[in-house]
Amino acid sequence: MGWISAEDLRALATNVAAVAAILVTLTTVWRLPVVSVPLKWLSATLISEPLTHFFHRVLDRWAEKPDGPISGIDRRLSDVEYQLRPNGGSSLRDRVDATARQVGAADAPSPSTAPPFQAA
Repeated sequence: MGWISAEDLRALATNVAAVAAILVTLTTVWRLPVVSVPLKWLSATLISEPLTHFFHRVLDRWAEKPDGPISGIDRRLSDVEYQLRPNGGSSLRDRVDATARQVGAADAPSPSTAPPFQAA
């Protein structure tokens, strides 16, 4: 071959064979219960359990925050509900009802008497 020498090709083949032999040996050794059981215990003790505890602590702190994302959604939802209830003239519902009266449309049912939404 013009661009690679025979000596380089032999060295490459030797290195590939050595890596393959190492992988086969490691796989065989890993499957032995004497090796795999302690390694699995060690990985669970050093990696899995600490990460699980860390994520649980983070999620617990996040859920306990009084001003977390959930309370923000609750505030927004209460603002929307406030606008959909008649309150004497300043809500969206009052404006829609006033416009409906001006154009002669029938009054819309109140949210408490409206039929439930039916998905098609």
